[in-house]
This record gives sequence, structure tokens and C-alpha cells, in this order.
Amino acid sequence: MPKPISLKRKIYNEKRLKTMEEKYGNSCIFFKYKINWPSKENLEQLLKEKSCCQIAKELKVSDSAVRKQAKKQGINIKEISRWSKKHGSGLGGT
Repeated sequence: MPKPISLKRKIYNEKRLKTMEEKYGNSCIFFKYKINWPSKENLEQLLKEKSCCQIAKELKVSDSAVRKQAKKQGINIKEISRWSKKHGSGLGGT
């Protein structure tokens, strides 16, 4: 049986959450929400046109999340991204 949370701890957590909301608004990283990821074809097209960081800003997630989702969908970012080709990833860049 889990240990009940004390009233003091509960009040502290509520105050902390309120200050985070005030500081960061609803885009606070502590609020979890479901991401509607683009399809494999759309994500691949986005990765060809933009960097992971730009895509991440649009989707309001981290660039790591974009990379993980691409990997999960079977997309090899190093082969298709402009940045890898320009700066050399060891896969045929200059």
C-alpha cells in the first residue's frame, strides 16, 4: 500500500506548480500532453526541409523527442537531413 502524501507536501507541490504555471504559462514542461506526431512520410519531408530543432519548436517538444520519434518510425536522419549532408556525418556528406 503506498504511503499517503502529507498535507504539508501536498500544499508545497500545489504552490510549486502554480509558480511554474505563472513563470512558463501552459507550455510548462511539467504539463504532459499527447503529441499528434506527423505520419512517417510527413516527418521525413519535414526532416529534409528543416532541422530537428525547428521541427521541435513547432511541435513544442525537444529535439531529442523528434529524433526518437524518427528512429521509432524507421527514419534514418543522418541520410536525409540537410545538416548532416552539409557538415558531414560520414555517410556521403562533403
